[in-house]
Parts: sequence; C-alpha cells; structure tokens
Amino acid sequence: MNKYYVALAAMVLTAGGYVYHGYASSVLSQPACHLLGEMPGPRSSDRLLCFSPHPDDETIAAGGYLSQACRAGAEVRVVMATDGNRRGLMVLRHEEFRRATGILGVPERGLEFWGYPDGDLLSFYPSLKQRIAQEIGRYSPTVILYPHPADNHPDHAVLGKTVEEVLQEQGCSGEEVMACRYLVHHRYHPQPKRLAREGYLLPSVSMLRLDRQWLTFPLPEETVDLKAEAIGQYHTQLRNPFLRPLLWAFVRKNELFARWTL
Repeated sequence: MNKYYVALAAMVLTAGGYVYHGYASSVLSQPACHLLGEMPGPRSSDRLLCFSPHPDDETIAAGGYLSQACRAGAEVRVVMATDGNRRGLMVLRHEEFRRATGILGVPERGLEFWGYPDGDLLSFYPSLKQRIAQEIGRYSPTVILYPHPADNHPDHAVLGKTVEEVLQEQGCSGEEVMACRYLVHHRYHPQPKRLAREGYLLPSVSMLRLDRQWLTFPLPEETVDLKAEAIGQYHTQLRNPFLRPLLWAFVRKNELFARWTL
C-alpha cells in the first residue's frame, strides 16, 4: 500500500512538473512588459476604425484605446461583423454592445452592424471581403484595429486575415495607416485568466515567435475603471462560467496590439 502511494505521489509530482515547465516556458514574466515597444496614443486628427467579430471583443481587447481616442477627439467607428446570435441572444447582445461602447465614449452613429451569422463568418468570405474594402475605402482610417489572424476563434481568424488581404490589395504598407492586431483567444493568453488589474497583458512566447511586432498601450487608472465598467455591461457573457474569467482577465494596466506591416 505504501508503495502504491509513493508511486502515485511520484506520478503527480512528475505531471505537475511538466505542467509548470510548459507554463513557465510559454508565459513571459511581468517585467517583460517594459521591454515591449509602446503603441502611439490616439490623436484628435485620427479616424479610428475597429473591426469586432462579436459584441464584447471591441471592449475587452481595445476598450481602453477606444476610450482614449474618443477623449482625444478622434473620429471613432466600430464595425460589428456578426449578429452575436449564436445562442439566440442577438437583441440582448446588441443592447450590451451599445451600452458598453457608449460608456467608452463611442457615439451610436459610429456603430455599424453587418449581421453575418455568429460562428460562420468564413462561409460569407466574398461578401465580407467586399464590405471591408468598401469600409476602408470610404472611411479612410488612420488607425485600424482588428483581430489577430492567429486567434483560435474561427470568426476572429477569418476577419483578421480578410482585413490584411484587403490592406495588401489596396497597396497599404502599414506605414501610412497604423494597422494593429489584437488577440483574444489563444493558448496561454491572457495569463492568468482571472481579474488581475495590477498586472500587464503580455504575448506568450509562442506568439512572440509568430509575431515580433507586439506593442503595449498603457492605461491610466481611470481608463481601467471605465473599461471594467464597460465589460460589466456584457451580462450575457459574464453569466457563462467559462467566459467570465476571460473577460475580466483583460482588465489590466495595459492593452496589447501587434503592428502589421508588409
């Protein structure tokens, strides 16, 4: 019996060691935030265009930047690509989206609803690409925020890839327009997956290997408070015990973006 417990303990310790090693080798330490470049702040002359796959992504990933842009007097436009209706909650989620972006300072005239089916964005790729091209051409943004193409959620990935295809086809090098990716769903991101507002969002080691253009955007305390209030409007998501820790994990002292260039 004693041998059994000794063997079991050894297995548990070994497994724990592997888990710790995987975590430690994949997540940067907090001081590493100061080694990242800093994303330029918004200006009053900016025209900011933010592409969001679902109601809440714009707030959890870029709510602080959107808020600072509105405060600076920039023109801000948020495009909601899908209808957010995967669980039959479209009306509620649209209401939450309006409240959250309103708290951040985005006027309702700056909200655009495209209404593609939640979870099936890839099936509408030709139409999606055409609308993105028209939106960028019509709005002439100086700053574009959009999902990272390596995001694990298929709607995020296809929206991000399509935005970059359009930018390339329009001859944008990424120098004349500040095009920045944001990441929501990915292994080891964010860490820890819980409220840790005194900490920093950091790219994982695997994401650094894939994309070396990561920038940090520091948030003053009052902006962190405002972002937390905006996230708190997404009651439909916060009721989900699997999503709630993810949403609150983005309330940090910074936001994280990856600059895109050709």
